[in-house]
Amino acid sequence: MIKAKVLTNNKSTRTELAKQFLQRVEALDIKASIKGNWVVFQPALPVEMLFEVPLISNEIFELVSASEINANE
Repeated sequence: MIKAKVLTNNKSTRTELAKQFLQRVEALDIKASIKGNWVVFQPALPVEMLFEVPLISNEIFELVSASEINANE
């Protein structure tokens, strides 16, 4: 966890961590979508993954938003 905190000081690193996180989410067959100002995961994330979210939450939101916009075009 300390290593992840140090890495998240860099915006591009946080974006890369968010991409990797979303790939792991997809591999578990969990869908991420935007509901208002929230990213919703269906079914719910495993507990151990929840601890990673606060460090990269903005980047996760941006990536999921962009993915939904691209899917609707």
